[in-house]
Amino acid sequence: MGLKSLKYCLLINGNPQDQAAFVWALGLAAPGTVCLIAPNALDALALMGSKNIVPDYIFADLMMPGLNGIDFLRHLKKFARFKDIPVVIHANKPAPDWVYDLKEAGAFAIHFNPYDHRSIFNNFLRLYFHNEKTAVLMN
Repeated sequence: MGLKSLKYCLLINGNPQDQAAFVWALGLAAPGTVCLIAPNALDALALMGSKNIVPDYIFADLMMPGLNGIDFLRHLKKFARFKDIPVVIHANKPAPDWVYDLKEAGAFAIHFNPYDHRSIFNNFLRLYFHNEKTAVLMN
């Protein structure tokens, strides 16, 4: 696989267990995808700037230190090179009060479910990577 054909997914989540579950499920849903991990939104923005990488997808936690998911989206969408990246926001519990703000800020999708291997693969990643509109990470 050449460097230009690599697909990048950025996970923004500070919990090592959630990170491991996500990486495992991503390996099943989109083999060969490079998964970058940042523990929070500020580190994610720094990573994208320093590595000059534009991820194909971003999966971000709603509640993060520094910038929450909404503030991250608003900041990210200000930059032309990042504005078209689909960003999926994840929350462990339903947060209906935040849905309007997330959509307005540019969230591609919002996922409310606890992180576990089965949930991530069956209800989450497969939805985004196994359909015509969102198959950007499939080989």
